[in-house]
Amino acid sequence: KTNVALTTEWKEYVLKLSDFWYWHDNPSVGRGGSDDHLHLEHADRLLLGVAVDIAAADQDHTFWLDDVCVQADPLASLRTPPPRLNTRYAPIRDAMWPTPDQVPLFDPSHRLEWVRSAKAAEGQFALAGVGALAGPFEGYAAVGMTSNQGHGFGPNLSRLIPLLDGLDRFGRYRGPLGSIMRTYAGYYTGASFAFFGVTNRDLFGAAAPKGKELFVSTVGHLLRSVYVHDTDTEFSGYRPGEAVRLRTQVSNFGRELAEVVVRLEALAQHGGKAAFTETRSLTLAPNTTESVTAEWKTPSDLSGGLSSVRATLLMAGKPIDQEDNAVVVWSDWSDKSDRSDRPLTKRGPYFAFGERPLFALGCQTYWGQNGSVTARSPLAFERDFAMMQDYGLHFSRAFIPFKTDGDRRQSDAIVQLAQQHRVLLYHTPNLTNTVVPSTLADEAEQAKTIGERYRGVRTNGVRSPWLTVDVCNEPQFGVEEPGAEAAFNEFLRERYGTTERLQQAWGDGSVELGAVKPTPLSDRWDDVRSADTHLFLATAQRRWATANRAALRSGDDTRLASVGFMQSYGGADRIWDPPLASADLDFTDRHYYGPFAGFPAQLKDIDLRVIGKPMVQGECGAKDHPTYTEKDPWGMGDTPEKFCRRFSYLVHHAFGLGAAALASWHWRDPMEGIFPCGLVHADRVPRPAASVMRALAFTLGRLRPRYETPQILLVVPENHRLGGSRVPATNALHRAEELLMSCQVDFGLLSENQLDKLPDSVRALLYPVPYCPSDKVVELLKQFVQRGGALYVSGDLSYDPQRKLTRQQRLPELAGVERVGERYPNIARNTGKPT
Repeated sequence: KTNVALTTEWKEYVLKLSDFWYWHDNPSVGRGGSDDHLHLEHADRLLLGVAVDIAAADQDHTFWLDDVCVQADPLASLRTPPPRLNTRYAPIRDAMWPTPDQVPLFDPSHRLEWVRSAKAAEGQFALAGVGALAGPFEGYAAVGMTSNQGHGFGPNLSRLIPLLDGLDRFGRYRGPLGSIMRTYAGYYTGASFAFFGVTNRDLFGAAAPKGKELFVSTVGHLLRSVYVHDTDTEFSGYRPGEAVRLRTQVSNFGRELAEVVVRLEALAQHGGKAAFTETRSLTLAPNTTESVTAEWKTPSDLSGGLSSVRATLLMAGKPIDQEDNAVVVWSDWSDKSDRSDRPLTKRGPYFAFGERPLFALGCQTYWGQNGSVTARSPLAFERDFAMMQDYGLHFSRAFIPFKTDGDRRQSDAIVQLAQQHRVLLYHTPNLTNTVVPSTLADEAEQAKTIGERYRGVRTNGVRSPWLTVDVCNEPQFGVEEPGAEAAFNEFLRERYGTTERLQQAWGDGSVELGAVKPTPLSDRWDDVRSADTHLFLATAQRRWATANRAALRSGDDTRLASVGFMQSYGGADRIWDPPLASADLDFTDRHYYGPFAGFPAQLKDIDLRVIGKPMVQGECGAKDHPTYTEKDPWGMGDTPEKFCRRFSYLVHHAFGLGAAALASWHWRDPMEGIFPCGLVHADRVPRPAASVMRALAFTLGRLRPRYETPQILLVVPENHRLGGSRVPATNALHRAEELLMSCQVDFGLLSENQLDKLPDSVRALLYPVPYCPSDKVVELLKQFVQRGGALYVSGDLSYDPQRKLTRQQRLPELAGVERVGERYPNIARNTGKPT
């Protein structure tokens, strides 16, 4: 997609292929290469619309098109962008996607700050004899991108080897001063780059301490391009007694024959003594790579946990390279019938950790990058979860595919490591919403398996299921979904029963029950077809979510589940409805990206605490990178200072509004891509925002939130916010929410369709723009008023659910006023005559 700025004058717009961007899984050819762009020959339609994140959403917009055509670009040769050597700039498709010929060295957002000294990095042999260097040092951290896939899904093309670690005055790591990038695949296959980012002094100058030694050692190691890479195990998780398959690749991109020895080791406990060692002698011709594998039969009585894996390369008996990884051996959680210890529960609308209700802060740690050997590394997860625990961040969302045995073993590793660091894992298998019975059955089987597989999770012998499930990330349901037509007709049959009643409700004598196609929502207020379509889409999403939650609970009846929805509610042809679709889930979850001021109302929309559901801010954040500050098409590119203010604002408001947890997107930037949303950089050097989150986590984490049912509820006009009235009704609801919050009123939300769950302690109901509630809703309102409750209604409620003016008696019965006329119909204020 792309954006164009419309003007009041006629203007010709010429859009080039490079103006369009799309997600990595778009089925085009040439993915990841120089021909990686939109292919119009594969497009079957062109959609045009007004972007509601740019234009005002509460008013009408009109634009005119004279003609649209596709043709060969006569100026294509002149439009070729100049080549860029580094990755300071690259096409933005959520992440940054450099072209294959850009050299991915350095990160402009990762500066060397507060570096007072340096020392030789562990695990490298180029500068093993170089001692400490005195600072201060300024410049750029010597990090780089190890793939050319923007989001970091892999596969890896290179390996980064830090040479000199920068340290602050407390001896804490602040980033590498210099590194070597070994490239073994892709555009620069066989290339090696040595790079140093220090700008305030010459590290190699004649006056520099150890300058000559530093230069000669680095160049010598650089030229001897024999190294290991992609060291891992076949699976990330194993059971005790299984054979672990260790793997590594050995490449020789030097000019001479290389005779080397590869040593593969496994340590039964992370950091302990070697439990397994195997060596292999190799003779490598120039520009060749060989795979080396070995099998370690784990003891059947192994207590489980993280085991280190190491590949060491030796030449002439001396180590010249080394790469570390790890594998998780599953702990013994065989007693799956024990339900006596349930540390993760709900206490009212909060998560309770043991007996302690707690507001949990955390981050996204994984988005399913199983194709990258470093992104899926158990060693990386161990380091991330350990650091999060140190920062007081005990909530982590992760996209974890769960279809294959390899997927599930990857899941096992992540689950176990999260438990060991007291991190509540929000496991997201991404079971996409569907109405196709066979697809839903397959998804339900996966959900049930998740419940069964982790039903007996233990940490150090104590049952500790710090695990909850996000069925899918940001699902949408559209009118053209597979199976939608059949499901829509079944929905209409349940709703109307006969074709005659359907035709009467819709005012359309041409529709035939059983042959109705769902169509995009219109903006006509009285379009009952549009309202029914909207209700069908939301109901289908609710049934899908409910079915997967039920399947999960059939595997473990203690497991909590929700669905993480995007902000807003969708558009004309695709919608999502967090409050309605979450009605049967254990808690609500919504994401937010945008201006600060829009956040409170978006979160308040999913406040169902009055019926016992916690609410979670499952995703939020922005990009902290100078390129996004300049060019981000969403206006979300923050400076470091604004990035800190954003998290301070979001966390304080989420806590104040009663959220149970908040997770930012994401914890750590991927070394494999350029996706700069992290609280810490790719090498785990914290951004300033990480310190903000740490302070908030420890401050708010000491408090024990307690929910008290408010005496005032804002009633959501559920029927009115469907179909053509969806935008104005939602905007009216948001204005009411914002007004009450600005007046510091303690209030909750309750759908008009859930008034039968109204707590007895509620004293007043505020009901904005109801217009077309059902008779059942109105009867419940009457009963509330008769019990002495106060009811405030804005707008009208004289219309029935089919948007017909047939309930004029409601106003006299509820408000004591009579409807004697109208200046304009329903909510069409722009058609009204001045008084």
